[in-house]
Amino acid sequence: MTGINGRIVDMEISSCVAAFVPQLMIYGDRGAAWHDPVTKIFSWKHLRPGFEFVTPSASAEMPDGWGVGQKLEWVEGEMTLEERREPLNETWVAMYEDFREGKPYPILHEQALKVVKIISKIKEIMAQKTK
Repeated sequence: MTGINGRIVDMEISSCVAAFVPQLMIYGDRGAAWHDPVTKIFSWKHLRPGFEFVTPSASAEMPDGWGVGQKLEWVEGEMTLEERREPLNETWVAMYEDFREGKPYPILHEQALKVVKIISKIKEIMAQKTK
């Protein structure tokens, strides 16, 4: 999916995957962030704010962009879910509190409906492409 701001989102939803995959992966042009559902650690690695890339120059010996020799200035960090104000995945707790304790579920019906509509549209587009 491509948003009106030009950002591209690849959304994969599954409750049964045979291989380990991060629960959440975010890729950008200056870094990435991910969530490990086993350790429950949210990690990130990005270039220092304000970091400027050296413009590479091509030569007969080295293709454009290879061997620039610039040292990248990375910023790395991680936190556990307990350190977050709101956990990334508390679905079952929220469902219990909604049904048993009357606490409103944190996702509105309208928001869930938007996700279902997006998934339905993707399925429709893919079905047309495979015909």
